[in-house]
Amino acid sequence: FKKYGELAYKGRLKIYTTIDIDYQRQAEKSLKEGLNRVAKIIGIPFLPETEEDMRRAYEKEKELKKLKRGKVYVAKILKYDGNLMKVEIHGRKLHGEIKNLNIKGHKYVFVRYLYGNKVEIIPDLEGSLVSIDVKTGEIKAIVGGRSYLYSQFNRATKALRQPGSAIKPIIFMGALLKGMTQISTIDASPKPYYDPSRGEDWIPKNYDEKEYGRVTLRYALARSINTAAVNLLDKIGFEIVLDVGKKVGLDNLKPYYSLALGTVEVTLLELTSAYQVFANLGTKCKPFFIKKIVSADGKILEENKPQCKEVLPKPETRVLVDMLRAAVLEGTGIRARSMKSIVAGKTGTTDDYHDAWFIGFSPHIVTGVWVGYDVKKSLGKHMAGSRVALPIWIDYMKVITEMYPEEDFELPPENIIVKINPKDLVIADET
Repeated sequence: FKKYGELAYKGRLKIYTTIDIDYQRQAEKSLKEGLNRVAKIIGIPFLPETEEDMRRAYEKEKELKKLKRGKVYVAKILKYDGNLMKVEIHGRKLHGEIKNLNIKGHKYVFVRYLYGNKVEIIPDLEGSLVSIDVKTGEIKAIVGGRSYLYSQFNRATKALRQPGSAIKPIIFMGALLKGMTQISTIDASPKPYYDPSRGEDWIPKNYDEKEYGRVTLRYALARSINTAAVNLLDKIGFEIVLDVGKKVGLDNLKPYYSLALGTVEVTLLELTSAYQVFANLGTKCKPFFIKKIVSADGKILEENKPQCKEVLPKPETRVLVDMLRAAVLEGTGIRARSMKSIVAGKTGTTDDYHDAWFIGFSPHIVTGVWVGYDVKKSLGKHMAGSRVALPIWIDYMKVITEMYPEEDFELPPENIIVKINPKDLVIADET
């Protein structure tokens, strides 16, 4: 509307987009079914398509005589001041605390009964999905939330969230550009670092709570070892990492050690677009949604074509792809090993399980999935990207990759594949 004024509403403009209806339908289906699966794990009885669904569920609860501790109910919102929410379940007044929840347009909310008059307020479980053509940057599918009728906010393009370990390929790409290889080793023992973002010394911990000694870069990325990532960032320095970030479209990265664990905020579209560069072996294609806009009299008002530029060297980027392939074959993304197509990718999970991600790609298509609440709240213990977001990604990509010929990622002439003896990290004897 800002660009074309009243023409946008009254000018009978023809807008041609990059969206493929088959991709879009599958994206919506996979996200909806995946979120319903996650809801069951959490204990949410259903995910509403509209506010009317919540009202009907609330009315059905009139038969309730007693609330069960730990069970989730639909409650009517009485009052909310941005922190304390007062609700009612058919005459019984209850309350719970939650900060900055957007309840505009909503009269009902899920609550988990705790005890007495206290409840846990459960915000809307949401998710988003973006799928981009690796070679052109065309956005083939985009889903900003589970139901447009329930919420019009586009989480794929507007929600700034912490990516967790999904940011780590940026760090490891920097290491490759510094001359390190897949079998270069890094000390993965925990060390204290002063982090300005925290204002104090900070010792990173691993998701599996294990401690490691020296590990290869391949092993560290595949298994998402936090201590290795932070130590690697310290070894190679911030400058190369921030430069890689800018080249792939993440220009808001800050020189903090916690960057290695994804404490920066990004949108799903931004992060998926960054992975497009990896999938395309160093060539960035600017993501775009609108192909052409034509006026009622046939005049072309706007036309967009792929804008691609090499931003990272192909040989080093191909090595990173192989490392992300290892994450699928033997690491945190191992659920995707069941796919027929050759794919690579990385999970992401933030502190306290607030956000769950998986960004992955084939040689043809790159897709990102995010799952979480609209406010900062834990999805629950062990609700990691591999358990929450990855199954949605697999369900979608299994269908989409069948539309393309089955092939491996291009191997540039500068790259060779060799077998390595895992014991001493030297080229294996073929005899």
